[in-house]
Amino acid sequence: SRFPDSGNFDFAYFNNVADFESVWFDKFATFYNATFMKDAQFAFAEFNGAYANFESTCFIGGVFFYGSQFNSYCTFSDALLQKNADFHATKYSNGVGFFRTNFSGQANFARSRFIADSIFSQANFNDMAIFSNANFDGPVFFNDTVFSRDVDFDNVQFLSPTDMSNASFKGNLQMNSTKI
Repeated sequence: SRFPDSGNFDFAYFNNVADFESVWFDKFATFYNATFMKDAQFAFAEFNGAYANFESTCFIGGVFFYGSQFNSYCTFSDALLQKNADFHATKYSNGVGFFRTNFSGQANFARSRFIADSIFSQANFNDMAIFSNANFDGPVFFNDTVFSRDVDFDNVQFLSPTDMSNASFKGNLQMNSTKI
């Protein structure tokens, strides 16, 4: 499926599984303050417009963005993800914001590629956070971030300035073969 124009789902309420798998958004896609009561499936979706906005969105069910491509700026700032969030093998080309995002379930960013600024400042990871084999080409900010459980940064490439000031690691921190 394809949205040749803008996809505006601001304040939408999805009572059932929301299936956007493999959907192409040609212009902007906005889900500002939307609520997903069941699983939100965006696997292999492609966001090509000016921005992709998931700010203040509430995901009650699982979140699946694995294999997606954000070719525009993307924000999940102030979002609430109550179950597992699967972002593995996702590509963020023009920056991503997870500022003050609350991950209640496991957050998986393994094998993801962050080409521009990546902001995880003041995010809360309440379950395991997995970043193994991810590449951060641009600056990354984890300042004031709370990791309540284990964090896996094995084989991660931090190729630009990385700010983890005042980050709190309450579980085990793995950084085997990580490049900073």
